[in-house]
Amino acid sequence: MRRRSVIFLGALSVAAFLPILAVNATYPKAVIGDWYGEGEPNNPRMMFLSHRGAYGAFAIEFRNCSSGNALDHSESGTWFGAGGKYSIVTASVDGAPVHYVDEYETISDDGRSSRYRLVASDSLQSSIGFVFTATRVSKDFVLPDCQLTS
Repeated sequence: MRRRSVIFLGALSVAAFLPILAVNATYPKAVIGDWYGEGEPNNPRMMFLSHRGAYGAFAIEFRNCSSGNALDHSESGTWFGAGGKYSIVTASVDGAPVHYVDEYETISDDGRSSRYRLVASDSLQSSIGFVFTATRVSKDFVLPDCQLTS
């Protein structure tokens, strides 16, 4: 399970610019929708299912499989972006309020498969540069059962 602690970066934190960025936010069509991927920083067995709405809401389900057992958690918040870059502002982890920002840049996207890199983070500094790969899935897709994957 991905655990994060909020790091306050002072006046120049990405979070300080959110009100300005949100006003000018756009929602790139390429990243809207439902995406499945495997692998997280420091955990290649983690699966994720990301739901990005057309108007800035997101929810991500995570599943970590170990010896056939699932450890699930979820995150939700808002997202915005432009020009091949986008940011997610996480407001909730497993229903508990949090606040941190992660910024990504698209490496490639053909509408079915997407590769993107973490380029800035309030809470995952050691993971900057990590490349994620995700595949577009249907709205009714569910994370695979651990018995099928581990």
